[in-house]
Amino acid sequence: MNKQANILLISSTLFLLFSCGNPEESASIYKPDRIWNYSVSITDHLGNISDTFTLVKTSKTSAFFERIIRPIAVEYEYKSADSLLIKERTGVVDNEKSISLHPPREHVLEFTEVAPFPGATKTMKSNTFISYSSESDLHIQKATYFDKGRNETVDLAGKVIKQHLWVADTTTIKYQNETLFCYVLNGKNLNYIEELGEFKCTYFYNEKYGFVKWIYYPPWGDEVVIFLRDTNF
Repeated sequence: MNKQANILLISSTLFLLFSCGNPEESASIYKPDRIWNYSVSITDHLGNISDTFTLVKTSKTSAFFERIIRPIAVEYEYKSADSLLIKERTGVVDNEKSISLHPPREHVLEFTEVAPFPGATKTMKSNTFISYSSESDLHIQKATYFDKGRNETVDLAGKVIKQHLWVADTTTIKYQNETLFCYVLNGKNLNYIEELGEFKCTYFYNEKYGFVKWIYYPPWGDEVVIFLRDTNF
């Protein structure tokens, strides 16, 4: 690449960054330094709890050049008791119209890459109901997960996963001293069913706290529940 091309690329990148403004200003939920503490439990196909741990989610201000790939940064900390198992940095889109959150995809949750990401529109207000359905293609460059049913690691690199997410219902969830009105969104992958199996998910979205409960159903029969325990706001 010659010098003029380099200058053009840098100028274009800077233009995109400055034209995007400050994404934290339009965020209604994922404001900097907010923290969500979740309890995670995994139940196997026999109904036995096989694993439990804590998931700490923190929204952060993205570094300047990081904003190209993640307008708002999100960090997940996987903890067992007081020990940090692993830390993951990813992102979320939280603007005037919608929210799209990268789910936790490390440790035993690598398989969540196949299911639709948690997503909602800002028209999903309390005590209302709107229909919503979204299909998208996820282009995976590099990702793997361990298939417990086949007892092998599955490589997802190069695959384009077709995903469907839709509003199924509304409900209320008890959270501390509050009763939260939630939209219930169901999702699943639409292709690679024979090769990978069908990955299903259910997300419970609240306009104040975001996603307060997540349930995943991977094809080997586990039920993975991620439930909001407390926040700092």
